[in-house]
Amino acid sequence: MFDLTGVTADERNFEPLPDGNYVVVAQEAQVKETKARTGKYIGLKFSISEPSEYSKRFLFANLNVQNANPKAQEIGLKQLRGLMDAVGIKGDKLTDVNQLVGIPLSVYVNSKERDGKMENKICSFDPLAPNQMKAPSVNTKDAFPNF
Repeated sequence: MFDLTGVTADERNFEPLPDGNYVVVAQEAQVKETKARTGKYIGLKFSISEPSEYSKRFLFANLNVQNANPKAQEIGLKQLRGLMDAVGIKGDKLTDVNQLVGIPLSVYVNSKERDGKMENKICSFDPLAPNQMKAPSVNTKDAFPNF
């Protein structure tokens, strides 16, 4: 049915990213039920924009927004507040998790061991600094062909 002669799969790199700051954009945000079915969390998938050598990589975060463990819920809600502040959502209510999608922000990532292997964890969400914001590039020859 399909001829894949000479076709190789893309290499995937699942090595942890180096600790540091990354410019990311949330691609997906979903409210999900916890495994124990006793709470809810916001599952987020971020694509990395900068540094460009990591632009094909993703970061993930789960923010506990309703949890039987009050400390887990408190941490999750503080993370959500930080994320909302970073993407410019004002006020104390998030009416739709899709409001978190598509807005560039900065995250600080570190690596930690979990179940015998290293993985990345987003430690903070921050608005982009002015020097991280890029103006869209415009090709003036195409925009103004008569000049």
